[in-house]
Amino acid sequence: MPKPPQNCEQRRPLLPPTEIEHEPPRRRRVFTAWHHYLAHALHKTSVPGFDVHCFVKLGELPIEADTILLHHDKGADIREFRQYFSFLLPSLRRYSLLEYKSPDDRLSLADFDTVRAYAMLCKRKYGIRDDADVAVAMLYSRTDADFWEGCAGSGYPFEEIEPGVRACQKMPLHFYAVDLVAWGKLHPEHPINLLSARRREFGKGGLKGSLGPFAVVYGEVFHRELKKMSELHVRGSKELSEDLDKTVKLIVANASVETRLEGLSPEELLRNLKPKDRARLRELLLKQEDH
Repeated sequence: MPKPPQNCEQRRPLLPPTEIEHEPPRRRRVFTAWHHYLAHALHKTSVPGFDVHCFVKLGELPIEADTILLHHDKGADIREFRQYFSFLLPSLRRYSLLEYKSPDDRLSLADFDTVRAYAMLCKRKYGIRDDADVAVAMLYSRTDADFWEGCAGSGYPFEEIEPGVRACQKMPLHFYAVDLVAWGKLHPEHPINLLSARRREFGKGGLKGSLGPFAVVYGEVFHRELKKMSELHVRGSKELSEDLDKTVKLIVANASVETRLEGLSPEELLRNLKPKDRARLRELLLKQEDH
């Protein structure tokens, strides 16, 4: 059976979200900066038996799909995933496909048609026989006014299974819809709020607890990628950068010294020291060596 790509680094290169001259008219998928942040956070929860594959191409033109794919083996230790992505637990299958709508986008009936096609493409690519081995989760902040009625009219009625999470379980292949705004209001300190239309509200009451996999805000690799996205005018890169800078300031303001230093390498610590503090540190180290 073909295997998914090994990690997020194997996704295709970032491209500016602009139309290419003479390109045949078709709906082009544009990944925002928020998509990449979600992909990084999810990838941090990968463990043996639970793989996160970002922006996997499931088919070829004229039907193609790039999505985030979760490959889950029973018995895998998914404690961190469960802690930070509990709203996705109902959708975990052998293969779970994630469709994420950024804060300014709306979930539409066309999107639902697309994710249904994704599920079939996933089955075909990975040789999956049973529909029950695949599930789809849609993460959104807003929907079109006719979305739920349109889904029901096509034979896919959704019902709320927990606050902020709806499911269509009429057939073996289940579809889930996570309202990030409604779910985030119930969990205002959860970092998933950074990826929803509630992102400006996150951290207003201070930060409590750990950002866990969302702490990629400290990662130099992600910041380099964010800078590249900004240069390529990828939608949301400026806004996300501002959000993450605000989050870092909140962490520094509210965290203990141990929490602030956690995960930082010696090189990163030195880089953030003022010249006089570096000189003082050098003196202390030399004294320590003498003793």
